[in-house]
Amino acid sequence: MAVVGRLKWTKVPVYWLAQYLGAFVGAASVYLVYYGLLLDFIALFSQDTLPSSISMMPTRRKYCTFKDNSKHIKS
Repeated sequence: MAVVGRLKWTKVPVYWLAQYLGAFVGAASVYLVYYGLLLDFIALFSQDTLPSSISMMPTRRKYCTFKDNSKHIKS
């Protein structure tokens, strides 16, 4: 805006600071609003509760298309 003459150059640092602080306050507000859901998401997908990839094989076979290599998998 200062380049086209709609804002004095002396106000540019104040404008930048206001934009930066506004973005920070907005991001902090969103974080605080969704903090509980974020903790639930982290708990759901933590290593302690994540099922192993072997137990997810039937799901992958049902919803993904790939060559059947079951004869090459050792039990």
